[in-house]
Amino acid sequence: MKRDFLLSLFFHIIFLLPLFLNRTKKAIEYPTVLTVNLIPRIETSEEKREEGIEMVKEVKEVAPKPEKKIEKKEEKKFVYQGMGITTEGGRYPSYYLEAIISKIGENWFNPYAGKNIILKTTVFFLVRKDGEILQPKIEKSSGREDYDQYCLRAVLLTKRLPPIPEDMRVEELKIHLEFEHK
Repeated sequence: MKRDFLLSLFFHIIFLLPLFLNRTKKAIEYPTVLTVNLIPRIETSEEKREEGIEMVKEVKEVAPKPEKKIEKKEEKKFVYQGMGITTEGGRYPSYYLEAIISKIGENWFNPYAGKNIILKTTVFFLVRKDGEILQPKIEKSSGREDYDQYCLRAVLLTKRLPPIPEDMRVEELKIHLEFEHK
């Protein structure tokens, strides 16, 4: 029995001694933390309709009918999540422009994220009534070929956006999408 005890003690020492001797402090590697911007809730057309009905009930006087104006080619810039959209032909609902940026943003990879450099690339493309993206091309270069290609790639990978809402009454949109890294 004494012999068994000594053998057991010997093997325990052999196996446990390296564990106690090898207690050097190792640096703890923490995982990379990514910051995510959440997309605001997009109101449904039913909610918009009900909101419109409420607004009509509040109006007591009928406004005079606006005169027909010649449609000018105007550009309005809409900025959301670090990307800016400029459209031609009028103002469009922000919920649709947010949907465009959100959809393209899913495919956007910034190779210069975390680097102290300012870059700005503009990609031009057309959006058909059914949401198909046509003729994407780099309109204004940042001066860095790889950054420009990542911007164009985000649009090319998207291929299709949500269909243009009926209330917009256009067959296609001309979009200038600006990718900006600060």
